[in-house]
Amino acid sequence: GTVSYDLSTNTLTLNNANISANGTYGIRSVSPNININLIGRNNVEVVDGQGVSTTNRDGGTVTISGGGSLNIKASDVAFATNCEVVFQDGVQIKAESTGSFGMEGSKARAARFYPAIKMLGSETVLMAKGGTGAITHFRILNLNNGIKILEPAGTTFVSNDGILITNEWVVIANQDYIDGISLTPSLSQGEGEWYDLQGRKLDKITQPGIYIKDGKKIIRK
Repeated sequence: GTVSYDLSTNTLTLNNANISANGTYGIRSVSPNININLIGRNNVEVVDGQGVSTTNRDGGTVTISGGGSLNIKASDVAFATNCEVVFQDGVQIKAESTGSFGMEGSKARAARFYPAIKMLGSETVLMAKGGTGAITHFRILNLNNGIKILEPAGTTFVSNDGILITNEWVVIANQDYIDGISLTPSLSQGEGEWYDLQGRKLDKITQPGIYIKDGKKIIRK
């Protein structure tokens, strides 16, 4: 896989990238506005540190798009930011912390409020899990295109507090997207086999996420 950065558009592109770190960050940005473009399946794993950190003194916006997936696993916060976060274009985000929060917001220096999370596109998926809570310190969870909190059943988002469920995956997605799929012939022939959402056959499933098996979308935790 590859990692590249376009200075002119402030875009970080992950193309089937695998990033690992120890005692620091997997990805860190101090830019007030950054775009993260996801192509294919990307992984960030950090020991004794944060997975993804997008913070600066003035806040800003981090936009994650491209239609690929990003699996973040860290011992500290998996996704830490003081920026508004926009997930769009059918990205799949999985943020897991073994010792802290899956996603944690913070106030920028001059900000009066915590940042917000916005999800656009009916195929966009966010999964979060943390030892001390799944999602916290965001003032708004702005869900569009039929997206809602699917699991655990009955879970609600509380402004600023977030979703403080511990050690359990929180799944935010469009139920119709999870349930429905138009199979291509190659997929329908592969009974008992696993595929990603782009229709690529997988040898084994090692990460949580949404996959296809026997013509159905399955949430693997």
